Amino acid sequence: MISITGAVSLRFIASSDVTSEFFEKEQDFLYNQKQHLLMDFGQRRKPWVIKRTELQGQVNLALIGHPYVTDGGSITLTSGIIKEAFIPEGTSSALVNGAIESFVASAAFEIDRGIRINAVSPNALVGSWDAYAPSFRGFIPVGDAPVFAAYEKSVFGIMTGQTFKVW
Repeated sequence: MISITGAVSLRFIASSDVTSEFFEKEQDFLYNQKQHLLMDFGQRRKPWVIKRTELQGQVNLALIGHPYVTDGGSITLTSGIIKEAFIPEGTSSALVNGAIESFVASAAFEIDRGIRINAVSPNALVGSWDAYAPSFRGFIPVGDAPVFAAYEKSVFGIMTGQTFKVW
């Protein structure tokens, strides 16, 4: 866990692939493929304690990263098909995916400066199908191109509060 007391003190992010240098300048967009990070939309001024979990990590990406996104930029989170098409032992994933999509829909009304927030909800990818196939029997994996297009739509489009499904 880490404690965040404000943007100035932000020197470590709870993700190995996101560094504080990323947040030292404004960004046009933020995205997260189920990694770990987040921010406060200005309604709380207490320090945040961030746990390294899939749900809280993505919410933290939006909360911590928000001040560093340029006006009119975007934040994109990742949910998944398991919210609506269940798999054995997938209850926690269904819960996380549903929570992420609800967070995005609600946060879109509160986020300021014209920043958009969306989610992309892909099925299992062709490239990782061998690892996931036993859990996703009866599912048809998706290729990289449609998933990439959904992220592009989220980052460069005009919609906010949406979940772009790729399945």
